[in-house]
Formats: sequence, C-alpha cells, structure tokens
Amino acid sequence: MNTPRVLAVGLTALACFSAPAAAQQESSWLDRVDVFATARLRAEFNDNLNPASDRHRIRGNFRIGATVDLSEDFDAGFRFTTGNPDDPNSPHFDFGGTGGAGNDGEFDSFEMNLDQIYLTWAPSGMEGFSVTGGKFSNPMHHNPIYGNLLWDDDVQPEGVQVVWDCPYNDDTFSGIGASLGQYIIQENGSAEDIWSTFAQVYAAADMGDAGKLNFALAYYFVGDTSPDGAVSPLLDDNQGNAVTATDFVSQFGTLNPMVVWTLADWTVAAEFFNNLRAADGQEDTGYSLGAAVATPYGKFYADYITMGQDAHLSPWSQDDFLLNSNAVNTVIGWKKPLTKRINLHVWLLASEADDPSLGGPDDMVYRFRTDLNIAIL
Repeated sequence: MNTPRVLAVGLTALACFSAPAAAQQESSWLDRVDVFATARLRAEFNDNLNPASDRHRIRGNFRIGATVDLSEDFDAGFRFTTGNPDDPNSPHFDFGGTGGAGNDGEFDSFEMNLDQIYLTWAPSGMEGFSVTGGKFSNPMHHNPIYGNLLWDDDVQPEGVQVVWDCPYNDDTFSGIGASLGQYIIQENGSAEDIWSTFAQVYAAADMGDAGKLNFALAYYFVGDTSPDGAVSPLLDDNQGNAVTATDFVSQFGTLNPMVVWTLADWTVAAEFFNNLRAADGQEDTGYSLGAAVATPYGKFYADYITMGQDAHLSPWSQDDFLLNSNAVNTVIGWKKPLTKRINLHVWLLASEADDPSLGGPDDMVYRFRTDLNIAIL
C-alpha cells in the first residue's frame, strides 16, 4: 500500500466532505483541524563495538498527523511515521541502508506507517479529566534530563488510558494528577492475551526561593509474557533481560519513583527502578541521576544511569543507548535552538556492562549523535 498516497487522498476527502458544511457555518473545518509535521536528520557514530564492527550512519525520520475537534467533549487524532512497522522503538530510516521492512539501500523509498489513531473524551464538566482509546502516546511524566528509560516515547501503546490533571492548587501545590492505562500487547485467538497496566501519580510543589519540586510515582505491570506456556513472542525484541529458551527469567512489575528539583536555570533529577516481580537472584534495581543548566549558549546536561539486568522490561524502553539493561550509561549533551523551527541536539554516550559475566561487552563502548530536529508544521 502506498501510504503517502492514502494520506493525501484521506486529507483531500476530508476537505471535500467538510467544505459544504463549512459554508453553512461560521467556522470552516480548518478551524477544527490541527495538522502537524516534524522531521529529524541525524549523524550517528558507534565505536569500540568489538567483536562487532564499528557502525557509522546518517539517519532521518518524518512524521505527519492531525488532531480534530469533533465536538465540545470529543477529539480524535492520527499520525503517520517513517520506520519499520515491526520495530516500534524507532521511527528512523538509514540513508543507504535499512530504512524499514524491505529497504536495503540502493535509493529505495522509505516506508510510512500509521502509528497513532485514537478518540479522546474530555467532558467539559470535569476539568483536567480525559479518557482515550485506540493507539496513542503514553501519558507518563518523564525524567526531564533523560527520559524514556521505562517506556520509549516512540512506542505507542494500544488500549485505553485515563488521565486526570487535577485543577487544585494553593500556595504550595501547583499541580496534582494521575494516569492509568490498560494496554494490549498481544491478542491471541486461542490463548491468553499478553497485556500490561501502567499507573502514575504526580505532584508539583513551589518552595519559593528554594525552587520547585516535582514528584512522580509509577508502576508498570506486565502480565504473563509466555501465555499458556508458549514461546514468548516478546523475546524477539529483548534488549538484555535474562531469558530461557522460551521466556524471560523474570516477570515484570517495576516501581518507578522520581523527583525533580528546579532552581533558576538549574534542574536536577533522580529516578529509581525496582522490579518487584523479578526472579530470585536477578538484578532487579536501577537508578538515574542527572543535571541540566540553561545558558545563553544553549542547554547543557549530563546523566548517569545504571540498570540491573531485570530492573525493567527492555523491549519498549529507550533504544538510544548501546546497552539497555545490565548496563552503566553516562551521557552528556547540548541542545541549542538554531531558528524558531530548527533545534540542534548533540550528545556523547559511554556504555559498559554492569556485570560482564551476564553478557555484553567487556570494555567501554561509545556513541556520538548530532540531531537537527525540524518542526515543519
């Protein structure tokens, strides 16, 4: 299927069907549709990957979508993205290489896929409350220094989620809320489904001259990863968790508290991970500690992350790092707006195995990235 052609036809049809109604109303359909598009150009260098070869590549991605105001209480949205549909962690394509299923270079075209389609109910009488069903972005509050450690932003869950941003505030608390999601990982026609539950509560406190504090506490539970004893289909996406021939060694229910302190141009964040359902003897904890400072020359940040082998479920956590679990990662970066719509992001990563006896390289490995992030629409 030619996805860009389908997208063009769909938007044209929307315009044609909406135009007559718009002529009879004070506002046109364009007033109800918010179209957006983003792109990224990336240069990436991966070194010291022995016994694997060093890998250097130019990458990119492109996304386009829209949100539609259906009524006072209902919104809908959709999004198309580049990338391999079988790899939800990455919307990227490689210039001259594997830009998606069936792309092996030689100036092949890049593939686009529908990665969001959802309906949101936000009743006007319940400020801050909403229910969303379909395929959508995860609502979790991330670590502002370096997030995606529990759930990659590129992975769009499928199911139902409820978000409540409580309008309550006083001299101390400026934000309180919670989110709950019931996600379908795999539906099986003749066996138990694989599913997960995500929940998070959060709050923000103003301490005056001492700055601001943000708190969040999340719990991410995953049901049976090997339904009815079958070989787990999640093994194909494993990024370092301990496994047997048919399943993960551990089950997963990760507790994830986080605290963020901001004062003037400084931000400091600490995050902890503890898999409460890890198998006996497995490394079940991890933590992240980082800081950032905003200057006239851009934002500089550094983060130190250590993650035990089974501290979290790896298939949907971030894939920015060379090592995901059983890993010690140090990343330093710089972000600088070049224009109103173009931002530069440069970072350097150093990774090593937390316990080389469990797998992974026995030496430090490195990744360097330069991104140009472009807001097209």
